[in-house]
Amino acid sequence: MKQSVLFWILAIIITIGSAIYQRLTGPTYPLAGTVTLPGGQAVSYSLDRSHAGGEDAPVAVLTQDSSIAGTLMWRAYRSADAWQSSLMHYEDGMLRGTMPAQSPMEKIEYQIALTMNDEATIIPMGGPLVMRFKDEVPLWVIIPHVLVMFAAMLLATRSGLEVFAKEPALTKFVNWTVVSLFVGGFIMGPLATHYAFDLWWTGWPVGNDITDNKTLIAFVVWGVTWAVARMVKNPKPWVFVAALVMLIVFLIPHSIS
Repeated sequence: MKQSVLFWILAIIITIGSAIYQRLTGPTYPLAGTVTLPGGQAVSYSLDRSHAGGEDAPVAVLTQDSSIAGTLMWRAYRSADAWQSSLMHYEDGMLRGTMPAQSPMEKIEYQIALTMNDEATIIPMGGPLVMRFKDEVPLWVIIPHVLVMFAAMLLATRSGLEVFAKEPALTKFVNWTVVSLFVGGFIMGPLATHYAFDLWWTGWPVGNDITDNKTLIAFVVWGVTWAVARMVKNPKPWVFVAALVMLIVFLIPHSIS
């Protein structure tokens, strides 16, 4: 197998693996779990942590048992407000309820009390879940944004592996990485943020959103690497460090702030 092909395969594996890790650990993806009720029945759940659109946020738990009652409780995130609650209704094997819509970027915390045999079990087990509200982002924005950012991570990883080639072609890989990172992070990214939250940028210096900040850090590191690579005879250490920084940045879940 040619060295170049091997490097591409490794880069794809690393990129896909990091993307899966980010998705599984991200705070805006559904939280899944299983709880055992007092009667011994196991109930699995998958609860949303992000809601798009101006409508009330639906919440559902699969119970397959109409004798299990559910109470949905919520309040503003990080507040001392009293909990609001509403009874969930049973339909097609599911306990269903809704929480009132909030403005984009607003967050609420919520939990569910499942009652069986007059004993209540609170889910999720680790405490209230946080749901963030946003507006819908068109597919013509979100798909290119995700694909180009994925390409930027792939090219950054491929650049780092190119360091180990006998005759490394670092310049073209660095160029492609910087361009894709700029397009995905500073053109498509702000456009997605605008549709979701009616803002263009929520990182430094105007905010502290981790998604924008980590994109900024990655671009600064790669921008410096791009410049240094044109001034030094051996840019390998710079490219390798930049690729490592990109990997670390990519592993940090979106929107943890």
